[in-house]
Amino acid sequence: MTVLGHCRKRVRQALVSAGRQAGAEWLLRRPAHRLICPLYHTVRPTTPSWWGPRYRIETPAEFELDLDQWLRWGKPVSMSDLIAWSRGKRDCPRGFFLSFDDGYRELYEVVAPILRRKGVPAAFFITTSLLDNRNIFFEDHVGLIAEAMRRAAPVKRAEAEARLCEAGLSLEALLRLRQPQHPLIGQLSGLLELNPAEWLATEQPYVTSAQCRELLKAGFSLGAHSIDHPVYAELPTDEQVRQTRASMEELVRQFGLDYRAFAFPYGEFGLDQEFVPSMVMRGAVEVFFGTGGVHPDSRAPRLVQRLGCEDHRGSLRQYVTSHLADSWVQSLRKGK
Repeated sequence: MTVLGHCRKRVRQALVSAGRQAGAEWLLRRPAHRLICPLYHTVRPTTPSWWGPRYRIETPAEFELDLDQWLRWGKPVSMSDLIAWSRGKRDCPRGFFLSFDDGYRELYEVVAPILRRKGVPAAFFITTSLLDNRNIFFEDHVGLIAEAMRRAAPVKRAEAEARLCEAGLSLEALLRLRQPQHPLIGQLSGLLELNPAEWLATEQPYVTSAQCRELLKAGFSLGAHSIDHPVYAELPTDEQVRQTRASMEELVRQFGLDYRAFAFPYGEFGLDQEFVPSMVMRGAVEVFFGTGGVHPDSRAPRLVQRLGCEDHRGSLRQYVTSHLADSWVQSLRKGK
């Protein structure tokens, strides 16, 4: 590294440190940070054995602590506020917009009662193939496979490991799949004598249409989260369009939504820059949501970035302050 590069690095580190010392309260007063969008998935008293190495599930008590902190920082923002912004009817709202992805049943059973008691609106982005427990989420399916392999007799486990090896995967790699490889997952499931349909009927892990209607009546919002949760950047363009259109149309048709909001599964990283404006131009979606953190997106209000908040180490305040400080320094470098 050159002397100049070293100096720049030291200056950046000093600025980030200063921002962290100033705290989230000061950083949130900056114009660029008027809207923060915390993202969660589910809230459960305990983490199920089949969960695997995903994000950490917060308990109801932990989630309430997070929520109280967000309320100390600002006012909750609703989906209607963001839709009005996207339609040019208002300026960017100030506060926090809370959303949850995937569509686990705890949104209805655990999360919604807490939010109603606190008076906080939220949006729930649904992976539509999971609605009414019609299908199993592939991440849950591989978690069940891993659990079955650990319990299986040595011969069965060796057969499953051999099949994984043929596919060029280890068990650890299987658990980190971010693309729904349904044929392989189905073969492993059959080999281990798993019954996903029985598991769905018994566990009922995902929200139902009836529960979604009740959530809407209670003032919450729904959005689409694709059909089966693929990594968009790895799909051909026509499949990106199909996943977006079909999931959005199903929710609009079934629940009579008068807005169109879509959250990218695994974020919009690596996606063609023209995808969002082209889908907006076609009327397929009004506002998209990514997972790029706290820094505003240049495509806002058509693409709004969110900050994943389940894996923070230490306090939520420290975690958010760190992200805000990094974003503040980045904005200084760009002269914003």
